[in-house]
Amino acid sequence: MNGVLMALYNALLLPLLAAAAAPVLLTRRWREGLGERLGTRSVPAPSPGKERIWIHGASVGEVLAADGLVQGLLRRHPEAQVVFSTFTAAGKRTAQKKYAHLRERVAFTLVPLDWNGLPARAIRRYRPSLFIILETELWPNLLSAVSDFGCPLVLVNGRLSEGSFPRYLMMRRFFRPLLGAFSVICARTATDAERFRRLGVEKGRVRITGNMKYDSSAPADLPPGVASWRRAGEGSDGRIVAGSLRGREAELVLEAFVELRRRFRGLQMVLAPRYPDRFDTSVIDRFGFAWVRWSETPAPDGKVPVVLVDTLGELASLYAVGSLAFVGGTIDGTEGQNLLEPAFHSVPVLFGPGYRNFEEEGRELIEKGGGFVTGNGRALVSTAARLLAGAEERRAAGARAKSVAESFRGAVERTLDAIEEIRGRGAR
Repeated sequence: MNGVLMALYNALLLPLLAAAAAPVLLTRRWREGLGERLGTRSVPAPSPGKERIWIHGASVGEVLAADGLVQGLLRRHPEAQVVFSTFTAAGKRTAQKKYAHLRERVAFTLVPLDWNGLPARAIRRYRPSLFIILETELWPNLLSAVSDFGCPLVLVNGRLSEGSFPRYLMMRRFFRPLLGAFSVICARTATDAERFRRLGVEKGRVRITGNMKYDSSAPADLPPGVASWRRAGEGSDGRIVAGSLRGREAELVLEAFVELRRRFRGLQMVLAPRYPDRFDTSVIDRFGFAWVRWSETPAPDGKVPVVLVDTLGELASLYAVGSLAFVGGTIDGTEGQNLLEPAFHSVPVLFGPGYRNFEEEGRELIEKGGGFVTGNGRALVSTAARLLAGAEERRAAGARAKSVAESFRGAVERTLDAIEEIRGRGAR
């Protein structure tokens, strides 16, 4: 790592970031996990003779994407233990729930704050033989601590969005040494791989492995409540699952729902905000719809117009109950959410024009006829009405969407192979 840049980061930038984040850091939610963030409370050190692999992801999305990776690492290394860290408490809770059946081999913690020696203290305690970071969690002191400890450092599901890349490029003198600490970077797409190279990563250290989220999104057995709800909806006027909604998107889909209910009297809306705990339910009340919470009604009556998904980590399976889906974050958001989650369930996918984070997936869905861009309420109503009215067209579109989704699978095994190659060499 560049010592001068690290000194500037710790002396100048880090205090500014801490001051800006102080209102959040002082909330009760953050105080509850403060011991783990400061390193004064942690999961137990590795058992004698046991290898420990550390995996870190920001929040819920990364936890869900890591499912196949965690399972694969434990399968390939039967004696290994995993410590899974997240930045958010919601991510940790999701990981604890998702991997509860593996609690003898997987421990959970909040990542230490990136403040001077805190990450190094945690690294010395856990003594990982391998450190894996999901997506683009580039905390300088954490990366420096892992690099100094000497274990291989791997970035998986690596991405640099079109919107963020210019900022990385402008600060490439800072990011180049950080990225240089990685033994290998497993990029989602060829575009992501080229962007990492333009930031100074050696060509031989970048692999194009795909997006592991799509391996995790592929449906296995649906949870019992979701499966029964899906069966109960067969033969009805259908359901629209509107997922990962941000900003005014909930209002937009509810406005469209008013018009669609006039044509399809038994139509049901499944409303899933990106951040359920921040969602203002008065938005639903303003439209006069009766509604229930998913957490309180695991098999909602088909007569209830709106079901509010107020839990995290269940949307990927809940798309299965839909006749069609609208994926949010594409009109008011961060350039899109996972477009293939509904497609894996053979559900036609509607989305807005802002899907740059999933450009290849969106393009394939549109070209193959499994996805439809609906940039405003009028387009949403007309497209949804056509698909709801035409069962044959809807089933064909769903089949095409599933075919596209299946073509994106396989990233987990490619990522595991890249990790094993690094471990086999025994050095960066």
